[in-house]
Amino acid sequence: MSETGELMVTFRGGVSEDAARAVVGAAGATVRRRMRGDGPEEVLLLVKCPVGQLSAVEAGLGSHPDVAAVERNHGGFSIR
Repeated sequence: MSETGELMVTFRGGVSEDAARAVVGAAGATVRRRMRGDGPEEVLLLVKCPVGQLSAVEAGLGSHPDVAAVERNHGGFSIR
């Protein structure tokens, strides 16, 4: 599978979408869109990383206390 330079980031319960977007921006990534999570309160964002920064952004987001999970998007979700 090819790398898209995108991550799917799930935030812990109680984290607002605005706060989640701020965390993504501080990590150096850009929000592409909010994805459908397991419930209306779950914030799941598809984010685009700068070229060559995927691993660094992934590590930074993965260690953030508001982030529940980070997964690479290997092309399963796309934005046209």
